[in-house]
Amino acid sequence: MTDKDLFLTARTPIGHSSWCALNPEQPDTKYGSKWYVDLVVPKNEETKEFVSVAEGLLAKTRKHFGEDKPVVALPIKEHFDADGNKTDNLVIKVKLKAEGTNMQGKSYTNTLKLIGADLKPFVPTGKIGMGTKLQVISYMSGYSGRDGVGVTFKIKSA
Repeated sequence: MTDKDLFLTARTPIGHSSWCALNPEQPDTKYGSKWYVDLVVPKNEETKEFVSVAEGLLAKTRKHFGEDKPVVALPIKEHFDADGNKTDNLVIKVKLKAEGTNMQGKSYTNTLKLIGADLKPFVPTGKIGMGTKLQVISYMSGYSGRDGVGVTFKIKSA
């Protein structure tokens, strides 16, 4: 198995954003320049399939880096309403750094691609905020870090 085996492209189920920064020209800069969305999706067959793919990649990642290492939880969690009650939804956390430095010391800049329901490039008027209905195409990538092995979801397009 090679490191290339630890990358997949996956489409999230359609959901709505509960927390996001998805405006292409304005990444969030509070904790480093990045775009992100916490996507609330219903627990259905499509969601089960997405979770299953992520769990499969996590298993491959553990096998590749060592099953004795601690496991970082997938960026998928139960959704709770404002009163703290569990709902029939999950939250999928997807992000993308706007810029940074790779392991070889080279600087990089990412761009965020937004695509409308008509499959044409989408340019928002105003901010994309809570409650926005969307789907994210993400790169799932396995990693080994100081906290253990895990899988991260990076935004390819939304």
